[in-house]
Amino acid sequence: MGLKEKLISSFDKLPPEKQEEVIDFVEYLNNKQDATDYLFGSKANKKQLLETIEEVEENKNLITVDFEEIKKGNFPSL
Repeated sequence: MGLKEKLISSFDKLPPEKQEEVIDFVEYLNNKQDATDYLFGSKANKKQLLETIEEVEENKNLITVDFEEIKKGNFPSL
C-alpha cells in the first residue's frame, strides 16, 4: 500500500468531525499557497513583500498594537 492509499485509509477511519477538520486544514493550506503565489505574481508585489518580511525580521517600521484598544474600536493611526 502506497502513501496515498495509507492516507486515504487513515482518513476514512476518522470520525466525521475530524474529517471536516482535516478538510478545513487542507483548504487553508491551499488558500495560503494561492495567496503567496498571487503576491509573488508581479515583480513589484514580490519586491514589496520581501522588503516587508526583511523589515519585520529586523524589527523596523513596526506598529505597536494594543488589542484591548482594538476591541473597544480604537485603531492605531498609521
